[in-house]
Amino acid sequence: MSVAVTILAALLLLWLLAEHLRAKRVIVEPLDDEDIPSAPLEPIQPEPEVVKTTGTLLDYAEHGGLLGGESSAVGRPAEHARGVLYQGPWQHPADGFQTHTRRVARALASTGVPVHLRAIMPLAGATATGSEEERIEESMRDLAHASIAQYSVLVQQVIPVPGFLDRITTPTALGAQIFTPEQWAQQLRARVLYVVYERAPVPPGDLVALRKVGQVWVACERDAEELRRSGVEGARVKVIPVPFASDDPLLSLRDRERSPGRPRLYHIGKWEPRKAGDRILGAFMRAFAPGEAELYMKTSLLNCSFDGWPSTPEVALAARIRDPKVKQNGWTLNNLFDDITIQTDVLPAAELVKIHAWGDVYCSLSRGEGFDMPGLDAKIAGNLLVYTPSGGPQDYALDSDVRVEPSGTVPCHPVYAWGADARYLDFDVSAAAEAMQAAVAKIGQVKAGPVDQTRLADFSSARVGKKVRDALQELVGPDGRLS
Repeated sequence: MSVAVTILAALLLLWLLAEHLRAKRVIVEPLDDEDIPSAPLEPIQPEPEVVKTTGTLLDYAEHGGLLGGESSAVGRPAEHARGVLYQGPWQHPADGFQTHTRRVARALASTGVPVHLRAIMPLAGATATGSEEERIEESMRDLAHASIAQYSVLVQQVIPVPGFLDRITTPTALGAQIFTPEQWAQQLRARVLYVVYERAPVPPGDLVALRKVGQVWVACERDAEELRRSGVEGARVKVIPVPFASDDPLLSLRDRERSPGRPRLYHIGKWEPRKAGDRILGAFMRAFAPGEAELYMKTSLLNCSFDGWPSTPEVALAARIRDPKVKQNGWTLNNLFDDITIQTDVLPAAELVKIHAWGDVYCSLSRGEGFDMPGLDAKIAGNLLVYTPSGGPQDYALDSDVRVEPSGTVPCHPVYAWGADARYLDFDVSAAAEAMQAAVAKIGQVKAGPVDQTRLADFSSARVGKKVRDALQELVGPDGRLS
């Protein structure tokens, strides 16, 4: 089975690279000096006798590894006889999903299972945080350069954009020549698809693909329930949440001495309709008069337009200022930014820790979430949470937090291209405002306590890593080897 996984991995990488190069959208990074072979690279055309090789230099390490210049096994015996190939975007420091990939891969590796972490595509272009990129590369170097002779399992962590799951579970023309249908089905049973859904229902095409693979992982119970309700076999659906590390600096913030001042509410997330940042702004101005509280919104603007939805926080504020209740509270264009801060710069991880240290109440008022990692981080820091049951937040919220009940569901914004039947939750801004007031009233009244004495302990890297290892052991069977 492990050889079949290896073959699939190589073929998948080749196909994805060809697709993106054809679209001229990918910059392939140069190889490390140690990975450059003495002879010029030739187009990779695996032949049956090559892909059946099971020696110390696996065909993936020998060929697929060269594509991204990440393999450390080229020309040398592998350091690990067996292990897990973990594919997913991981290199961008400021992207939540990529942070998610890094955290889960690291949690699995901490259990002693060798993990080779590879991006499905190389990181193209540059971000505004070059030093952060270097920090991420260095922190994950051991996994990115892991050398493994045989992969027992292939884990692919992906955002299921329309049609993508079907494409990666259907053999290419080359794959159809190498594999019989029975062989292809067998290697799919050695694969895990780790997906997130921020809406319902799960598209029918995705369900067809998800039923082919050995296991389906999601990050929250809500997504797991939706998959089971949609007909994916319950035993194959696993909830693998985003973990936090034992040395996470946020842990040191629990029960810290609060700095004097007004109540401080905050939010971290992209500016998009699903995140409902406009409603966070509106609820805050309904809940508090100028001078009564502060709101800090760390967001990032997307390079797209949203029909019928404010394109920036400033546009949203200008619209919300016309709300009679907001006017009654005394908000005007002249005093908005005395109490509301909008930050759109890319910030390094250390600055995000400072935001959590500053805040009292985190606002997670999304319409649909696969997890919402900043909300978990806020809880790890010991802060209160105002949340909608959008996905992940209801899994880690505590009794002291304040829940905003949905008022129903609405069609998803067409910018996501999820289809006419896709829906996510709706909620009343007035209910969110009342929740903010209720949470503020608890500031200083609730002790966070040791994290291991709360349900948050289930999100520790140690527990999540064991959960991942147990799921993979179940997949390979009692006699299968992960390491």
